[in-house]
Amino acid sequence: MNHYQIIVLLLFILVSFYLKLNNSKKDRIKTQRQGLLNIKGLKQLIYLIQQHRGMTAAYLNGKKEILPKITIIRQCIQENINKNKLTFSNDNERWQSFLDHWQRLGTASVGASADNSFDQHTQLIRNLLYLLEDEAEKGLLFSQFLPQFPQAGYVWREVIGVTEVVGQARAIGVGVATQKTCSSTDSIRLSYLQQQISEVIKTVLHQLYCLPQYLDEHNRLIKITQEQTEMFLSTVDQAFLSADKITLDQQVYFEQASLLIQSIDDVFKHQLMQISNSLDVN
Repeated sequence: MNHYQIIVLLLFILVSFYLKLNNSKKDRIKTQRQGLLNIKGLKQLIYLIQQHRGMTAAYLNGKKEILPKITIIRQCIQENINKNKLTFSNDNERWQSFLDHWQRLGTASVGASADNSFDQHTQLIRNLLYLLEDEAEKGLLFSQFLPQFPQAGYVWREVIGVTEVVGQARAIGVGVATQKTCSSTDSIRLSYLQQQISEVIKTVLHQLYCLPQYLDEHNRLIKITQEQTEMFLSTVDQAFLSADKITLDQQVYFEQASLLIQSIDDVFKHQLMQISNSLDVN
């Protein structure tokens, strides 16, 4: 083999290696983009189930006029499920478990006890949270595949997880505000959830990575979330835990808790946007 043939062979090997590497990179980015789409769909479904839980709590504690809103939320949940059916296969155990459970709960939730309804909804959401984390893993959306986002795992676990903690506090508090009484059990649960919310907001949000060009918006969203958290936790304490008499309107409480959930969701969406945009430049 002469020098010319050796050079041609080396060039062929280098080109083949480059093409293989480039195709592998394209496949990875395609997988990551699909993972982001799956997560967005699941996050919206979790949000709707949380709303359904809070409204059902109000209904079961005596606010019967909220039933039309529950019906609308239920329709939105079904629309989301129909869309996600195109994404998740029939052999996905977590997804099938959710579908089976939701079909059993469904309209029966307004005929259950308040405690049972809360527990059933919370179990549904817990299953979806696990499914979302599965999708993040399958979608290669952790730090080893996103070197620009060393704390990406926090987005799929702690950030989404704390919205569920707030959601639980919202559902319990709606019941308390509707009945105008806070039992010792409700007091213990709210106090525990209050501590969880405070801990996650203080320890996790400031660890989320932000690309330099989005830093101002990132800081703005973090500040809003911290302010909303302080107001919400103060309300839980003053209106329920330390109050001699419960006077807070359940709708006012529901909306305040929802504002906190929305502010955390805005942080979550901003993280998703950054991750998505970082894939464009890879």
